[in-house]
Amino acid sequence: MDKAVFPAEMTALKQWICWRLEPDPNGGKDKKVPISPKTGKKALVNNPSTWSTFEEAVQAKEKYGYNGIGFVFTTDSGIVAIDIDDCFINGVINEVGKAILAKAPKTYVEKSPSGKGLHMLVRGKLPGGGKRSQELHQQWAPHGEVVLGFMGRLAAEKMVSDLTVVSQLPGPDMDCAMPSLNHVGKSPLSLPMASNSNDLINCYHPKDEEGFSDLFKYKYSINYASLEPFEKIVLFDITFTAISLKHSKNTFGYLIEYEDKTIAYLTDCNEIPKESLDFLKSKTIDFAFIDACYDERRTTGNHLNYLQASEILDLLNVKNGFLIHISHITQEYIMKNSIKLKYPYIDSKFTLDFI
Repeated sequence: MDKAVFPAEMTALKQWICWRLEPDPNGGKDKKVPISPKTGKKALVNNPSTWSTFEEAVQAKEKYGYNGIGFVFTTDSGIVAIDIDDCFINGVINEVGKAILAKAPKTYVEKSPSGKGLHMLVRGKLPGGGKRSQELHQQWAPHGEVVLGFMGRLAAEKMVSDLTVVSQLPGPDMDCAMPSLNHVGKSPLSLPMASNSNDLINCYHPKDEEGFSDLFKYKYSINYASLEPFEKIVLFDITFTAISLKHSKNTFGYLIEYEDKTIAYLTDCNEIPKESLDFLKSKTIDFAFIDACYDERRTTGNHLNYLQASEILDLLNVKNGFLIHISHITQEYIMKNSIKLKYPYIDSKFTLDFI
């Protein structure tokens, strides 16, 4: 979980918790139960000792498998979350959602855990304990298509009589995105798809009108541009070359050249075509990252196993090779059998020192 994605004003505060889904005893939808990262017991909105830092919450989530992390909204923090319900239809933002985003303050926006709503974060005030704001509701949703909720406290959605926006909490700037294939859920476009940015984000992708049909539904703030195999583009003095890979759909890896370093990023593939291999072999590759989802027991499918991936890294004569896209099954197999790999899998702490 990338800290840089979240507003710095929030990650600096010790007001983070975890949450997990638990069945509703009355048969309703599952409940989001707040959990203290420190104790594993329920977090309390009126007890700061049950809250933690952002880093502690992320560590607890990963260690204990909680569904997510959350932020405790307090009056002192001056941060307000706006919850917009029912603004996606089959994963596509609807016209009502677009209209609300266009009228709302430009600020940090994310998809809700359900995937059906949006969360907006602003610095502001919740006066008087909170009640429904007919004025704001009429201004942002005049036909009553959605309900706006303002979360002033953890796990307690409240409507408020007024919202004074003092300043914005901007999310990360994004100038372009380069998805390797049509996995929309894994794409870096998950935030800008729901963003109310007025600036277009360039999305470079393999040519596949059918395979990318789900991605092309998201037209808000995104400018799509297909690339040909081995086509180069230069962004911020970094040269990207599209490398064809074999997968279930048309897929690209990328050769990335910056100053005196060359990086090969080869994800989501079960084979590298000969023309792509020949091109890569002609390069001096400082760092290579390759899909190795499977363990050695599986030799066919949409991904490589770690032995197949290692053979390709050897063939390319890379200076530094790394495996990526490890599955839970592969990870368990490696640990259970004490497998020694020639090339390591990267983890969440991995960085390239020269960048």
